[in-house]
Amino acid sequence: MVRAGMKMLALLVPLAVSASLACRPARCWSGSAEFTAYEVSADSSALPASPLAPTQAGPLIKINLPAYQLDLFEGVDLVRRYRVAIGDTAYPTPIGTFEITHIDWDPWWVPPQSEWARKDTIMPPGPRNPMGRVRLAFRELYFIHGTPEPRSVGSAASHGCVRLYNADAVDLAKRVLRYAAPSVPEGEIDSLAARRGKTRTIQLERFVPVEIRYDIAVVEGEKLIVYPDVYRRLASDAVLPAALDALERATGDSAAIDTAAVRAVIEQAGGKPFSTAAQNLWRSLRR
Repeated sequence: MVRAGMKMLALLVPLAVSASLACRPARCWSGSAEFTAYEVSADSSALPASPLAPTQAGPLIKINLPAYQLDLFEGVDLVRRYRVAIGDTAYPTPIGTFEITHIDWDPWWVPPQSEWARKDTIMPPGPRNPMGRVRLAFRELYFIHGTPEPRSVGSAASHGCVRLYNADAVDLAKRVLRYAAPSVPEGEIDSLAARRGKTRTIQLERFVPVEIRYDIAVVEGEKLIVYPDVYRRLASDAVLPAALDALERATGDSAAIDTAAVRAVIEQAGGKPFSTAAQNLWRSLRR
């Protein structure tokens, strides 16, 4: 992604046009089901290491699709974790590194000329608007946004966008604006969050990095967590190498991992998501 190009695009695309190519009540439009930053290999070892790490300079958004989870870092601290909905299997959310370029408060919904949206109609801001209260643009035609369908959160339900509960979308937008639009007074940000129905677009003065990953195995705290292969992109035997990789990144020592123990818990799970105490999987820490 070229920052200058994205910034120019954000300035040139009218609000109604960008809305018309974005999302519908049940889904978000990606434009192409194959439009991704890189293809996820059947070999989980081919997944790239995280290119973005929390730093002291501003917020960072990290999304793990199989976990239906968005993490917001401020500096090196994880300050908020949000539950999200992601693109469905026909229109998967793109994977890669992006930037939040602008934020639209109370956007209009203008359906695109696509078969899936042929019954949709133009909709002003309001409680039934598929964009919810606010949307954050991270790539052309892709948004992190609220939703009038809270039951969809925690599932693969969109056409590529990332959906949050409306209250969470507002909270995220406020936190991003405080850093990325320093010329907007704090009181004005609070007013945008509280006021409903008036559309306003804010171009960010500082772009906020977004990393979207497809990690089916992670180590958090003292647990190994294995998530479902939502997009069914990985081979059936991909869980073991993914789990071993996650444990190695957590310990920094592959020799400390008890591969047989890891294999045993995976087989016991029978292909279902699970979490287990990581200490039971490291030779040096087993009791």
